[in-house]
Amino acid sequence: MDENKINTKMIIMVALVTVVVLAIGTTYAYFTANVQGNDDANPVKVTTGKLIIDFTSSAYISNTNGQLLTSENYKNNADKNTFTVKHNSNSTAAATYSLQLSDISITDNFKTKDFKWELEKDGSQVSSGDFSTLSGTTMALTSEQSLPLEQEDNYTLRVWLQENGSNQAELSEGSFSAKIELNATNTRTTP
Repeated sequence: MDENKINTKMIIMVALVTVVVLAIGTTYAYFTANVQGNDDANPVKVTTGKLIIDFTSSAYISNTNGQLLTSENYKNNADKNTFTVKHNSNSTAAATYSLQLSDISITDNFKTKDFKWELEKDGSQVSSGDFSTLSGTTMALTSEQSLPLEQEDNYTLRVWLQENGSNQAELSEGSFSAKIELNATNTRTTP
């Protein structure tokens, strides 16, 4: 008989705990799902610009051209990657984005002011630099860029070893590769 009382008490306790948990969960769900406004509130439609990056060859860029280039001939001879940032067919709004290099693999001898990069957008230089201060495996290529609906941005990214007029033998055995990434950064709201 004592065993039946213990089983009955255990069942009652489990049922009570279950009821309390359900009550708390239901109350929380009710209050988080109810959004109330005032008479002046307007509905807001949130849309996003859905962007894609279309590479001519690959999402990666590497330094395969081991020769030193001058400021006069790097545009034609540097390793480069061309790509286009554009809206996909489902895009419904203008968007903003930035570009970066990720998964950077670089030998220490290429972390120098003589290993340069340049990014052009529609034929004009957007940004440039070198890899002398690189730490980590990512690096920003652009600040925020705007892309209106039904437009596209065409890019060329170049990397090269810059001739500086001195002995640069330490650059002869280096390597570099990185992935070009698009980071969409904006949504637009319309009333």
